[in-house]
Amino acid sequence: MPFHKHRATLESLRNMLDEIRNPTPEQKMLRTGLACLIENPRSYACVNTNNPFVKEFFAAVPEADNSHESCFSVFECLAIIFREKALRDPQSMLKEEKAVLEYFENSGNWSQEEPTIATTWYWDRLPLQVLREGGSPPWH
Repeated sequence: MPFHKHRATLESLRNMLDEIRNPTPEQKMLRTGLACLIENPRSYACVNTNNPFVKEFFAAVPEADNSHESCFSVFECLAIIFREKALRDPQSMLKEEKAVLEYFENSGNWSQEEPTIATTWYWDRLPLQVLREGGSPPWH
């Protein structure tokens, strides 16, 4: 499921997000992240397409609308995709991708202390998986 095969679908959602007059922070961050995926799809070759959040992302994007609720769940998947890229290939991270991760970590919407499926994957499960597979330590 290479990212470049989904360009049209990603562009469609990005275009919907462009139409929002007063986007939420998550809608803004999602739009920024979608632009990264569209413009640099091959840089995500290090991301494991068996990651359930990658599968959920590609299932959700075609069905997504520009509502906050829809964008919020797609944004969570996007943040986990970027987190995996950061763990596997930190030198390749773009400033926009880093901004998405910074928002996820510091907005107050997600916390290690209040575990959800997304936060458990982001902070615990994904770093351990990458480390077991020979990736960079999550603390580097």
